[in-house]
Amino acid sequence: MTHKFPVSRVLSILLSGFLTSTFTADLHAEVKEYVIPAKEEQSHTATQIHTANQSDNQDASSFSFGLGSGLFYSGIGVNLGLRTQDSFKYFSLGCAYLGVYHSESSCGPGIGYVRAVDLKRKHGLGIYFGLIDSEIEWEPVYTTFGVIRKQVDREEVYGLGISYIYYANGINKPGWNIGFSTTLGNYHHGGMTSESRFQWGYQF
Repeated sequence: MTHKFPVSRVLSILLSGFLTSTFTADLHAEVKEYVIPAKEEQSHTATQIHTANQSDNQDASSFSFGLGSGLFYSGIGVNLGLRTQDSFKYFSLGCAYLGVYHSESSCGPGIGYVRAVDLKRKHGLGIYFGLIDSEIEWEPVYTTFGVIRKQVDREEVYGLGISYIYYANGINKPGWNIGFSTTLGNYHHGGMTSESRFQWGYQF
C-alpha cells in the first residue's frame, strides 16, 4: 500500500498552531502517522524477499549419484552429478564393452551437461565428451574343437555426443530417466563415425 504524505494537513497545522503549545505535538503525530506504516511495509517486504531467497538457496543445488547404461553413464556405469532446478552437470565412469573369454573390457570416463527445456523440467537436452565406444581387433585361433576368436588389439574410442533425456520426476529430483543419444568419434579403421544408441538409468 502507498501512503501519500498529507502536505495540506501539515501546512494547516503550521498556520493555525504557529507559536502555540499544541504545534509540536500535532506535527509530530501527523508525521508519525505517515512514517511508521511506510517503515512497517518496507520491513515486511524485505522479510518476504529474504525468506524467498533462503528458500531458493536451499533448493539451489544438490549432489546426485546414478547408475545405468548409455551416454549418461559412459556405457554401462555410474555418474556423480550436481543438479540444480534446471540443469545437471556430471562426471561419469563406465565400460563401453565388457570383456568375455579371451578379451578385455573397455572402460573410461566422461563429462557432460544437461539442461531442462520445459516448464516441468522433465525433458532435457545434453552435451557430452568422453568414452563413447570400443574398437576391438580379432584374429582366428584354430583349436582341436574348432575356430575361436582371440582379441589381439583393443582401443577405447573417445568423442562427442548429444542426447535427449526424459526424467520421470524432473531433472531436479531422484527417479528414472530414459532417452537416446548420437555420438561422433574417430575410429582407427572407420575414421569419423556417427552412431546412435538408447540409454536408461536411475538417479538417486
